[in-house]
Amino acid sequence: MQTFLEKSDRVVLIRPAGADRVSGRQALAKARSQIGAPYDLPGTVGLPEAGQFYCSELAAWSVGMEVDREGPGEVLHPVAMQDLGATLFDSDARGLVTVR
Repeated sequence: MQTFLEKSDRVVLIRPAGADRVSGRQALAKARSQIGAPYDLPGTVGLPEAGQFYCSELAAWSVGMEVDREGPGEVLHPVAMQDLGATLFDSDARGLVTVR
């Protein structure tokens, strides 16, 4: 984990509203089922491709949120993800660690 954090620009761990251990395990299994899925580059500008994911889109999809909505206003920007639950960990930009 230390190596991963050192190589990452930023890592934020968010517990979705209403989540518990069971739903967390289900979300993890759902996300893992997409290992190897193509990166949804067009989705990052509002032109999503079914069966493809960008980072925050995969996280949202794994907890049951609707994804693949078209339009620039529908892009799930990482900053907006913090509005979907409680922030448990935020490394901040450039490795400054904050634990809440």
